[in-house]
Order: sequence, then structure tokens, then C-alpha cells
Amino acid sequence: MTDIIKLEDRGYDSSSRAMDNSTSLSASPAGTTTLSLNSRTLTTESDPHVTADSVESSQHLPPIDKGMRAWSFCAAAFAIEFLFWGPQSSFGTFQSYYESHAPFNQSSSTAIATIGTTGLALEYGAGIFLMMLFQRHPQYLRMVMFFGLSLWLIAMFCASFATSVWQLIICQGVLPGLSAAIISFPTYIWVTQWFVEKRGLASGLIITGASLGGVCLPLVLDVLLRRVGFPWTMRIWTFATAVLGTAALYFARPRLPLGAMTRGARPVFSIRALFRGQFLAVALASLFQASGYFPVTVFLPTQAAYLGISNPNIVLSALNLASIPGRLGWGQLSDKYSYATLMTVSSAASTVLAFLLYGFANGFAMLLTFSLLFGLIAGGYSSMWAQAARTISSTEPEYVPLLYSALFVARGVGCIVGPIVASVLYRPSASLSAGIDGGSYGLYGSGTLSIFIGSLLAMSTLVGLGAWVHKILAYQGKS
Repeated sequence: MTDIIKLEDRGYDSSSRAMDNSTSLSASPAGTTTLSLNSRTLTTESDPHVTADSVESSQHLPPIDKGMRAWSFCAAAFAIEFLFWGPQSSFGTFQSYYESHAPFNQSSSTAIATIGTTGLALEYGAGIFLMMLFQRHPQYLRMVMFFGLSLWLIAMFCASFATSVWQLIICQGVLPGLSAAIISFPTYIWVTQWFVEKRGLASGLIITGASLGGVCLPLVLDVLLRRVGFPWTMRIWTFATAVLGTAALYFARPRLPLGAMTRGARPVFSIRALFRGQFLAVALASLFQASGYFPVTVFLPTQAAYLGISNPNIVLSALNLASIPGRLGWGQLSDKYSYATLMTVSSAASTVLAFLLYGFANGFAMLLTFSLLFGLIAGGYSSMWAQAARTISSTEPEYVPLLYSALFVARGVGCIVGPIVASVLYRPSASLSAGIDGGSYGLYGSGTLSIFIGSLLAMSTLVGLGAWVHKILAYQGKS
């Protein structure tokens, strides 16, 4: 027989805060032992290898929502986001460098863009498969995280010796992207163990690590690339990540003991849940939004360089900086207002910014303004996914992790398709100092890029409107 471990979130009344750490052990029929941990109930269907003693040993657990252990986990998860999701928001720095330095400048812009988009797509797309695997075998998560770190370090060190783009696609794209997913997704499982009442706060703090990484890394990497060159930049980066990453993984621990998580229940999977009309609309809107968002993060430094900005990575850092309050703000708003309405508003405002402010950008001030507004409005789009998944699957909450993970896959597809198609359309040239038809729109060949980005965001808006209408009709049908 198998051991089935169920972890359920229950109502958590603030009047019982003094009983955070209390536990009770009770016997249930059919050899089932139940351990109540306030907001958690741990149920094990026993086999000869699981005894009441092994469950009783998990009584002495650190408190939920407070204490050094909980907040050290939060800090460690923040560092993991910074180190392994931040670089994916910083690839525009490498895109600009590779296009202008030998030997990589012999390759097309499309091939170079594939490096970053492949890594980001794997980081998003692998989530649904990793979450199912990790839920089934939670006892191996820490071991797997250190394996992922080792793979990331080996790949990035090998990238320092690369002399062609295909080598970078493997060593800076495929392997680091997959490794980053392996390292980060266990923390998304464990945060539900450490935080209940303050889960929104903790999750918001954790995901800002990726944005802060996207602020700092472009500036640091730009300095290193100019001073020590590409090979030593990669080696210094690898060494720093080895030190900081090892420390982060040491403190990233589950609250429940591994002995209580020997084997998990089979992950819930349903084709029917994935093909609900409301969910398909949200997934398609997210795909279009990602297809329009990520070309900006890839080509923004290149456009800034053609506009004569001395440090083009500043605008990319500004975009990522603005996405921090964007992620926190949109997530908080989705707790109070309709996710479909908010997604539509975000995409519609982003469409206007892409068509107008981005298209007419002619210098540092206008491009910086666009970066800040676009990061604030478009950068927090994915923060609304959790509420969308919960609402769509409100009558079948067991499907919420499946739907949430599937939205990562949709975003992963968008972050490949958008930048690759954009790299075909965007042909910057110093000879194109005038815009479309000799005007001021789309200087240095950026007109087609802004139209492409704006069109995709407009499609996201239209699909979001469809999701909003579908939700209204469904609500009226129930009333």
C-alpha cells in the first residue's frame, strides 16, 4: 500500500494565534493517523512502514506565520528568485552585447534572442511537470534543489568558453532555465506550509526577488562585460552564485519534517479542467500578453543604444524596478476585484503605451518614462493568476495547482514566440534615423517592433474582454 499525505489549508482564526504551535494526535478508522496542526491537518493512510510514532515525532514544529525559521525561509526563497529568475529578466543586456561583439555578432538577432527565450520558456514551461513530480515525491526536494544548483553552475561555467550561439543556447539557455525551475518550484510548495494568514505578504516579498534581480543584474553585468570581457564575466557570476545560492538553499527548508512526507498523493490532473472556456480565455490572454511583454525586455537596451543613451541597461533596470510595485499591486487588487477586469485593464493600458509612448520614443526621457509605466502596468500581470485559478476552480479546489501551473506553460510559450518573431521584424540600423515614412514614429527601425508589441497586447485585451463577458454570463446563469 502507499502512504498518502494530505495537507489542507483551513480557516485560521486570529483569536487562536496563541495556539500556533499546538498539536493533537488522534486515531482514525482503517489504521489512519491524523495529526492536527491548527491550520493544517496531516493525514496518513498507514502501511507497515508508517507508524503513529513517526507522525508523533512531527509534533514539535516551528510556528506558522512568525519566528526566525519562517522568515529565514522567506529570505531564502527571495534570494532564489533573485539569483535564478532575475537573470531571465536581464537577458537584454546580453542581447545587446552579443549583437555588437565578436564572435557572436556573426549570428542573426533571431538566433541570439533564442538563448534567453529558450531559458525563460523552460523555466516557465517545466513548472507543471515539476509540480506534479514534486508533489508525488516531496521527500527528495532538497536533494533535487542542490542537483539543480550544481547543473546551473556547471552550465554557466561552460558558457564562459562558448564561441558560438548554439553553445550559448545550451549552456546559457536550456540548462540554466531547467535548473532554475528545479531550484525554485519547491519553494512555491513550502511557502504554503510556513505561511497562512501572512501568505499573501510572504508570497509578494518572495516574487519581488526576481524583479530586484532584474534591476541589479543588468547594471552589474554591463560593468563586468565592459571591464573584464565575456568569459570572466560568466566565471565571476558563476562563483558569486555558487556562494549565495548554497546559502539560500541551506535556509530554504520545508516546515513539515521529511519523515512526514515520505510519499505524496498522486497529483490531480484533468483535461476537462484545462479545457474550460473561462480558463482557456485566461490562458490565451496570458499567452498574448507574454508575447508582447518579453520582446520589450529583450530589445529595450538595443533600442536605447541606437537612441544614443550612454548606459542603455538603465532603462531595462527601470522597467524591472517598476515591476516590483506592479507585482505587489496587481496581486493585492485581484484579492478585492475581478481578475478578468484587472487583466483587461492591464493589457489595454499596456497596448496604449506600446503604440504611443514606445513608438514615439526619441530619447532617454521618453524611453525611461515608457519603461517605468510599462513595468508598473504590464510587469505584474502574472500576479493575478493565483486568484484566477482559485476563482475558475472554486467548486473543485483540487485543480487549482494544475490550472496555476498551466498558466506558467502559456507564458512560457509566449516568451519564446514573441521575442523570436520580434527579432525577425526588428532590424535596427543607424541609417534609419527617421521613422516610418520619414516621420518620428519608430526611429532606427523600431516602428515595426512597437506595432507588433502593441498588436499582441491588443489581442490580449480582446481575449480578456471575452473572459470578462464569459464570467458575467456564467454568474447570471447561476443567479
